[in-house]
Amino acid sequence: VTPSLIHDILMSTKSLLEGYSREDLVSAPRLNDTNMLWTLKLITHFLPYLFMAKPSLFPILGFRIIELSIKHGMANESAFGFSTYGFFLIAILNDITEGYRWGKIALSLVENTDAKKLVLKLKVLLYHTIFFLVEPLQSTSSALLQCYREALMAGDVESASFAAVYYCVQNVQCGSILFLVEKECE
Repeated sequence: VTPSLIHDILMSTKSLLEGYSREDLVSAPRLNDTNMLWTLKLITHFLPYLFMAKPSLFPILGFRIIELSIKHGMANESAFGFSTYGFFLIAILNDITEGYRWGKIALSLVENTDAKKLVLKLKVLLYHTIFFLVEPLQSTSSALLQCYREALMAGDVESASFAAVYYCVQNVQCGSILFLVEKECE
């Protein structure tokens, strides 16, 4: 997978999404095909691991989620495709405003669902990869701490672990006293 291939797929996804508003996507038909839903669930499950282990595949699968969602209907998992899109608008095109907008759209796709673990996983991803570029680090680190606590309460050790790591990273970046950060996490 080459950088030019990722750029081409990003631009193709950008063309696909031209003209879609937040309202269009939130009110879009829901995905009814069970096989396609499980496909999105499987891709979404592996996205965080790809981000760490094989980053070159991460955008391709994220953009694929968008393509499948536009073609077959929206699912809660669609939000991860849109958050990936937002991240790569920033990382490749240096378009923080649009990346942030798509991150907010991703969050709005799952805001009113009962998929608590999925919402927590998405929030951890967004606060760590997109929102901190626009919102104050103190705000996003506080949100990550809240995600950590909620994930522990929900029994989602994976999201809690990611939230804790990213919370610590952001606190180092904003010069917090780490002894106090450690106390907050207890």
